[in-house]
Amino acid sequence: MQKVVTLKDVASVAGVSLATASRVINGHAGVSAQNRAKVEEAIRKLNYSPNAIARSLATGRTGTISLIIVQEDPIVPTTWSHELPIIQAIHDTVKTQNWELQITMCSYREFRQPSFLPHHLSRGTVDGVLILSAWLVERHVVAELKAKGLPFVIIGAHDPDYEAFCVEFDNTEAVRSLVKHLRSEGHETFALIGGAPDQLHMEARVQGFVSALQDCGLPIWNQLIEYGDWNVESGYALMQKLIQRKPRPTAVICGNDYLAVGAMQAIAESGLRIPEDIAVVGFDDTVVGRVTLPKLTTVRPPLTQLGRLGAERLVQELVGSAADGDRRVVLPCEVVIRASSKVQTNQTNQKEAYRP
Repeated sequence: MQKVVTLKDVASVAGVSLATASRVINGHAGVSAQNRAKVEEAIRKLNYSPNAIARSLATGRTGTISLIIVQEDPIVPTTWSHELPIIQAIHDTVKTQNWELQITMCSYREFRQPSFLPHHLSRGTVDGVLILSAWLVERHVVAELKAKGLPFVIIGAHDPDYEAFCVEFDNTEAVRSLVKHLRSEGHETFALIGGAPDQLHMEARVQGFVSALQDCGLPIWNQLIEYGDWNVESGYALMQKLIQRKPRPTAVICGNDYLAVGAMQAIAESGLRIPEDIAVVGFDDTVVGRVTLPKLTTVRPPLTQLGRLGAERLVQELVGSAADGDRRVVLPCEVVIRASSKVQTNQTNQKEAYRP
């Protein structure tokens, strides 16, 4: 039978005290870089895995962070291209801080139920909570987490009163920038193809759309605002309707790149040109926008930074190093100008505008 490696074995191989080895295992400060390196090397050499239950009893912590991902019901496949960079950044950040990541997926309907959080957190197996959502996080969720004394951070959304620390990106200003760009190209009749109107992201994009048109002194045609399902098929069907509208739009802002691809297909099939007759822009800077003809003008949200900052803030809360300050961080987006919105864009300009 293979001998079970203990913390005492690690300390012996590293040539340090048992207390020092324990401090390294549990992520405590007060250990020299040299001793920490010795312990880490001994852990690798012995393939040591600390007993999670014993560590929890000793430290009062489980070493686990819960990531709750709130989704559509049923989930829209295009959601993954938006969420995966955020999830990857969260995972990479908490891993470097010696926390395990426990992922739970639920629908927005489930998440809103008063029984969801008590059931999910009933076992007391996590130290903190990250909530990744595109919807408003309701007051009873905030109250439940506070009652349990669990540090938590909201990513991509916020609560009604901004009581919780949240990290978001600036959807409103991103769409305002798109409108300004299209206006500079001479457009006066704008349309919007959006996704789910109850999501905070879409609400903010509509706000940016309306306010930018008002600032430009341009009319807002309600019949030129349509909502779909975030997918290519929806963009195609809604663009077919918009082409028949009077007035017909000459510039269309889409809620994501997939909607934009569908819109571009409908425009091409109608015999109209992009961008000479109708300019099209998307959102999210996904791979589909880089392979369309013409290439798609879009918005690049800071998804990796969003996940990293949210995870870093939660870790700071857990170790007691979080600084006081604003409860809300709003990150800027980058508008990527390509040929679908700019008539005179040549290949050189496209390369300069797109910076991966």
